[in-house]
Amino acid sequence: MNINPEYNSEEVPSAVGAMKVSMQWLWENFVEPRKHELNGDDADMLAMVGSVLLDIASDAEAYHKVQGEKFIESPYSRN
Repeated sequence: MNINPEYNSEEVPSAVGAMKVSMQWLWENFVEPRKHELNGDDADMLAMVGSVLLDIASDAEAYHKVQGEKFIESPYSRN
């Protein structure tokens, strides 16, 4: 039973949006409370991990878009 009248079961959430929400939750619940324990290397690693996760989500979103449009590969696109 779904009580949200605006719910659309066919609507796929954005991979980038979902990743941003997930990263925000992780930041608020795990990183922020321990920020006084982090050093420069930790901050660099967090920034790199965040960038990689957003890049992965962006690729997933692009893949989903291509699959949703029934992409037909051009015979001229291969070397």
